[in-house]
Amino acid sequence: MTDAALPDEIPAGGSDRGDAMRNALRSMQMGREDEAETWLRAIIDKESELNQAWTALGVLISNIEGMEQQACRAFLRALELNRAEPMSWAALAASLHEQGHPSDAEATYRQGLVHDPEHKMSLLGLAQILRGVDGRRDEALEILRAMLRREPDTAAAWDLLGEIMEDDVGDFEEAETAYRRSIAIDPTDYEIWDRLGTMLERKVKDRWGAYRLYNQSTNYDCSFALRSLRLTSGITLRALILPPIISVLFTTAAEKANSQNRYRAMRFWAWMGRIAWPGRTRPLCQLGVAAQYGFADYNKAEAIYRKAIAKEPRNEWPWRLLGVLLVEVRNDYEEGAEILERATKLDPFNGHCWSLLGRCYERRGDLDIAERALRRALDVDEDNLNSWVYLGEHFAVRRGNPEEAIRNYDQALHIDPNYIDAWVCKGVALMSGLKDYAEAEKCFRQAVELNALASNAWRCLGTVLYKHLDNAEGGETCLRKSINLEADNWSAEVHLATLLYRNNGEFDEAEALLRALVDRRVYLAHALAALLGLYATKGDLEGGCALAEEILAERPDDFDTLNYLAWTAHEDKLEALYPLAEQWARRAVALQPGVMPILHTLTELLFDQGREEEALAAAEPLYEAVLARTSPASDIREALNKAAAAGHERAVFWKEKIDAHCD
Repeated sequence: MTDAALPDEIPAGGSDRGDAMRNALRSMQMGREDEAETWLRAIIDKESELNQAWTALGVLISNIEGMEQQACRAFLRALELNRAEPMSWAALAASLHEQGHPSDAEATYRQGLVHDPEHKMSLLGLAQILRGVDGRRDEALEILRAMLRREPDTAAAWDLLGEIMEDDVGDFEEAETAYRRSIAIDPTDYEIWDRLGTMLERKVKDRWGAYRLYNQSTNYDCSFALRSLRLTSGITLRALILPPIISVLFTTAAEKANSQNRYRAMRFWAWMGRIAWPGRTRPLCQLGVAAQYGFADYNKAEAIYRKAIAKEPRNEWPWRLLGVLLVEVRNDYEEGAEILERATKLDPFNGHCWSLLGRCYERRGDLDIAERALRRALDVDEDNLNSWVYLGEHFAVRRGNPEEAIRNYDQALHIDPNYIDAWVCKGVALMSGLKDYAEAEKCFRQAVELNALASNAWRCLGTVLYKHLDNAEGGETCLRKSINLEADNWSAEVHLATLLYRNNGEFDEAEALLRALVDRRVYLAHALAALLGLYATKGDLEGGCALAEEILAERPDDFDTLNYLAWTAHEDKLEALYPLAEQWARRAVALQPGVMPILHTLTELLFDQGREEEALAAAEPLYEAVLARTSPASDIREALNKAAAAGHERAVFWKEKIDAHCD
């Protein structure tokens, strides 16, 4: 909408002015902010004393980052024109509350209630503030109950009453009653379906009741219900942007849209939610999720999460979202742990929060604390499928104990035999840990039979086929299918590139795929390791090493990249690279000395170079872990037996202890 599209003259009164206001409000409802602002400013230019236009302008620009002060000035101008208008008072109070001034917001709501003691928006906003003030929760409850005695069909009041009873009082029965009353009044409010389902799943442990509610919520807003369907699809925050999983939740028309369009829809509904419920953080968090997972705008997402926390610090959700961003995107494990610890304190019965905290501790290298947090997740919710998988990954990746990992995956599958993530993770443990490639293939095929759109399952199936079962053609088919199903499927691209140069001799296409990932610094550890292998195969190992050292100079504390580069040199038998790979392994061990797989890699590299005494010294923490039953004996026995047969005293000593212990 441009100025030229506006009428030349908007009269000071009458139906034309009314039409202009309706056009402005319609533009706001459709998410066309620029167009709405153009209409409102044109109205104000023609009639600067129109209270409603100033209030609407304030509501509009309050939803634009950095425009909060201008919004407050618009509300104050509206009140100068008509101090008896409760909507202007309520809008000003909501803006003050959102900016982190609850005392000023309370006083402003009360000023508006002087002019209209039953103004709904003011009463709801006031109750929202009071619930967050120590010792004043009962005042909030009395306001809501008085509203409901007068007007029992006020859905928003039932909704807020349910939130307080659930989060603050812990009376889940009354909370459920309130939520169901709200749904009966307005069954299209997808947030309430979701909130009730989440409560039933996590706190009441009624998983099937939750499942039914989540299914119903998809009738009203699929993009938001997506977060809740983790119960049956195993979707986590990282998986929110997977088009194959998302597509099954949308109508036929929505299936044709790309993932960014879906996040545009989420962003639009969140923007509307902030207008309708200015005192609540959920729409704000939704904006952050859209910014982070839909548009990779991490700075904006972080700012939104922090704003949501300032607005409602007792709400666990924005703390959890911020913690995930800090850990997964910023690699800031210190603040990430602090943020996630706060989330667990706000909702100590949320197993997902405990699992995320455990994964943060893993990244930080605090493995014992990580394991305690992961087990705590299962203490509070033993049926949480994600928690069993996360604990399994902890043993598989950090402890080097695939047998224990598989026991955890099997526990998840006992709860839900159709849980795809558990089938995939079990297959990975069989493939990478136990070298049981035939059984791994069965797990991956089971996963794709359950969901033919599961790109990660196709990727893993392709990997085991080409890498371990001598089926390059089948592997390439599966990997390309995985890439077609999911945009930015970096892991599948790395495996496809590896297959192309190793099996097909197609170096140019493989190098182009890997260089694109390395240049963007995405999936860096795996892409760089594969590129190093490609250069070695081409006979340009010097060029590959120079690139690796250049990147490691930028990221000297990047444990994952150091670990994977060293492992690749050993796994692919790149003998010319062993001295440099040993340096990488030692740097990784210094960063996270308790991680068993990197100790195993260092030991194997030393054995590969014929330095048995040094290898045995480096391996002692591994042998101690075997005796403590925190690591399996299978990974270390072959090299240990060879060293013992060669007559190394330390090898004989450890072999006898481990044999006696395991037997």
